[in-house]
Amino acid sequence: MHLGKTMSKENKIGGITVHQFVWDFIDSNAYILIDNDNALIVDPINSNEFWQFINEKRIEEATVILTHEHFDHISGLNRLREKLDCHVYASKCCSRNIGDCKKNLSNTANILSYFNKEIEKSHVHIDAFTCKKADVEIKDKIEIIWNGHILEFVLTPGHSEGSICVILDMYMLFSGDSFMEIPVITRFPGGNKKCYQSDTIPFLRSLFGKISVVFPGHGDMFSMKNFENRGVGNDECFFISGTGLPGNRYGKRDL
Repeated sequence: MHLGKTMSKENKIGGITVHQFVWDFIDSNAYILIDNDNALIVDPINSNEFWQFINEKRIEEATVILTHEHFDHISGLNRLREKLDCHVYASKCCSRNIGDCKKNLSNTANILSYFNKEIEKSHVHIDAFTCKKADVEIKDKIEIIWNGHILEFVLTPGHSEGSICVILDMYMLFSGDSFMEIPVITRFPGGNKKCYQSDTIPFLRSLFGKISVVFPGHGDMFSMKNFENRGVGNDECFFISGTGLPGNRYGKRDL
């Protein structure tokens, strides 16, 4: 797998700095939080800037969270395990699916470049790959303590079989591709529109008035209140029922 480039950003929220890395191949986000020399990494990607940051900060141990199994959110996991002492958390379904190049979609990743020249310009080639299972497989809603902070894991199926959202101190939400300012796709392999409507949307609505900021799998962080103020009474505000690719890079093209 060729290394991609990233754009990095820093967001200081509630006394914690969230370092965001945007992988240029498909505009997916990785996040690194450092608090008292303890690192929390969400959706590790494979890019020079991501590894340079880890080296500069001399990170040797990390708690790693996978929001779901798709290749653009796990591309750096194998190398991360080689370089660091990692403890990886993922849903049971995600943990299983990262070990299958068809279910993590890496076997078809390069097809995206045929449909969008901006992706082709990134000059990143993705070889089909797999990852070993997570150290902790989440089967239901759980809470853990990370460096004095409460991390709450919630299963949010729909975009993929193994999707989760993670709440930090009932303040920040790391939503992966389950909740973004752009509509969520539910028709990739393993996606399920009915599960997204019955399970995930009610959970997301329950966070209105509680969560302050959302760090999504694609796009910039956004205010939960701003999203709520749009008057999202219709489920269609949350997801795309077709296979259209959302986001700045993808426009409204269909595969």
